[in-house]
Amino acid sequence: MRNLAAIMDSPLFRNLEEDEVTKALECFQAVEREFWKQEYILNAGDPAATIGVILSGNVSIVSNDFWGNRTIIEQLGP
Repeated sequence: MRNLAAIMDSPLFRNLEEDEVTKALECFQAVEREFWKQEYILNAGDPAATIGVILSGNVSIVSNDFWGNRTIIEQLGP
């Protein structure tokens, strides 16, 4: 993983040693993904088969209604 230091700093892995984090990531079959600004990660109703850890940037949880109104429900960061 390119961002092992950032991963180890996340609350999920904070108290683990580097080799423990590496083994856990292998066990989880972890992959790194980058998303462009305004790119959707999931749409409402899509099944989520994996979990994600935000290493940098922000993710917005939004609701789009029938009339095209967009409401930001939550902003998530690292």
